[in-house]
Amino acid sequence: MYAITQADKAGWISTQTLGIGAAGIAGLAAFAVGERRTSQPLLRIERLRDRAVGGGLLLFLVNAGLMFGLFLLCSLYLQLALGHGPLTTGLAFIPLALAAGMGASAAGQLINKHGLRWVTGPALALAAGGLLLLSHVPAHGSYLRDLLPGMLMAGFGLGLSGTAMSVGVLTGARHDEAGMISGASATGHEIGGTLGIAIYASIATAASSGVFAGPAAAAGIAHAFLIAGYVAIATSVAAIALLPAAKTFLPRLRLNPQAIAAH
Repeated sequence: MYAITQADKAGWISTQTLGIGAAGIAGLAAFAVGERRTSQPLLRIERLRDRAVGGGLLLFLVNAGLMFGLFLLCSLYLQLALGHGPLTTGLAFIPLALAAGMGASAAGQLINKHGLRWVTGPALALAAGGLLLLSHVPAHGSYLRDLLPGMLMAGFGLGLSGTAMSVGVLTGARHDEAGMISGASATGHEIGGTLGIAIYASIATAASSGVFAGPAAAAGIAHAFLIAGYVAIATSVAAIALLPAAKTFLPRLRLNPQAIAAH
């Protein structure tokens, strides 16, 4: 994370960025090796082979990054491009929060009918549509016309997909693994959110030609929304490829119905 947050100043292919990034990856690899050798691991690495667990955790991390990035970029646009104050900006997020909550609320019923794959994939596609719509925000735009429609689409889609993947991860856990998998899911959410903020903020800053205010800020934010939309499209395709089919997932969900209640 430090490598990413400093990459805009140090350079994405600089010795600092590549060196710190490589050290972080090496640390994760060392963690995996250590967990496989201890009798009481924090995370059983072999459980990540389960498509509901491993695939769900990976996609959940990306989903969290998109959600955090959506909140950040909308906040920056409202304040830096449209000139709104903190209070007005905060109130402007109420519809987004409601849309995300509605998506999360609908997840349980949809998963019970269609399984994990065909709920998560279309939800991320809907979120991608909202993010791509937001990539057209102008320098002197309107909250109701230019920001709100995309916010609602992306918020509903990410709320639905995030909840669906969380339920899927818990469904794949055995009874004695509930705490371990739940902890991994929560950690993935926080790491994904932190990475999302770092990455999309860096993209917006780099695309603003070094002047992160006014029209230049709007252009940088629009570019970051565009990249986020592409990431959501790729994640939608990955969800259909990685997550278990309904015929495999639904019988497991019926044996573990508390997964939805626990979430």
